[in-house]
Amino acid sequence: MISEKLLNKIFIYFIIFIVILVSLMFLIFVRPANLENVTYSQRPKKKEVSLAVVSRALFLEPFKFDVSIDSLKDEIEVQIVERRPDVKSKEERLEIKLKKTSKIIKIIENEKFYLSVDKNGNFEFSQTKTPLAIFLKVMDKKNVKVVIETDLMDFVKGEKGKTNYFIIESTYFISSSKEIENRDDFKLLVSSKWFSKDELYGFYNKQNRAEASERLEIDGKILHLKLGDILIFKDGIWQKANSYENTQSYIIAKIKSVDSKILEIEAWDEESNKYIFALPIQQKQGFSIRTDQFVSSVRKRTITHISCQIEKQRVILKEKDILIKKEGRWRLLKKDIDFDEIKNEELFYFDKIERKNNKNFFVGYLFNPMRTNFQKIESPILSIANQRNNKKRIIR
Repeated sequence: MISEKLLNKIFIYFIIFIVILVSLMFLIFVRPANLENVTYSQRPKKKEVSLAVVSRALFLEPFKFDVSIDSLKDEIEVQIVERRPDVKSKEERLEIKLKKTSKIIKIIENEKFYLSVDKNGNFEFSQTKTPLAIFLKVMDKKNVKVVIETDLMDFVKGEKGKTNYFIIESTYFISSSKEIENRDDFKLLVSSKWFSKDELYGFYNKQNRAEASERLEIDGKILHLKLGDILIFKDGIWQKANSYENTQSYIIAKIKSVDSKILEIEAWDEESNKYIFALPIQQKQGFSIRTDQFVSSVRKRTITHISCQIEKQRVILKEKDILIKKEGRWRLLKKDIDFDEIKNEELFYFDKIERKNNKNFFVGYLFNPMRTNFQKIESPILSIANQRNNKKRIIR
């Protein structure tokens, strides 16, 4: 039989074997716990905190993030959102886009947002708090300071966050054409016509010293706009806003710039999203009449009235009268008429009697149908002696 002493030795060896076996199993199967997407390892003098997906360093000791400033700078685009002209708040609004995902978020200056890294190593906006926090500060109209913060307090016990930053130039996000196509208000602006200034306006309103403005035809209605004038989309139509009207609850638009060929309109929706439309000038029309043969036989009928033939049609005019051509005949236009109601009709404006070189001249202006161009018409007024000579020739 086995002695009691031998049995005790066997039991002690068995206990030692079990302890060694359990220790080996613990070392093989147990791993350090992960904290969301952040892992860490302990070193003698420093800790390293890293995102498990990529392998580029962002911050200096004692923490290293797996994101470089250059990689983040190349991925982010920022747009400073131009405030609506009717908004008094000085708060800056910005839009941030990630190039690879094309996703855009809207924030105000100094508002934090968070980024995470997907399985492919690409940045994405996070709805929840992550160790990578960013906020923006507007430096001037073109540059934005991007502040990156290691917000570690909720992830690594006892560790404070660190910050770094870079400067990025503001860009402009072009609105999708599909987005505009789904909006009737903006489609009306896109399909509008620009006829430039009404050249007759400068002559006819000379006494009031009124300046001609740009003419925009929107949905068949002519609107006169100057730089700074505000349009609002109200009751389904675009219209000029009254000076006392609160426009902040409406979609608005105004002229951004104008040159000889293009008129730019900038518009804002209710959420201050900005849109820009470029309208080409409508092709200028010519004249269907030979201007050198337009007026003849000009005579002074009374002190204030002139008799003449216009395209062989006898008419009697006084200064500032306007003739309109309808159905092949020239007719006197009534006063106080709305010129915007006159479309594709030729007009003639009798401006004045001008004396030069001891002679009186009949001076007027012929306008093309959209009044974007004009020709000066000048003809000598027959003197009384000439009129008598003409009568004698007729009698003979």
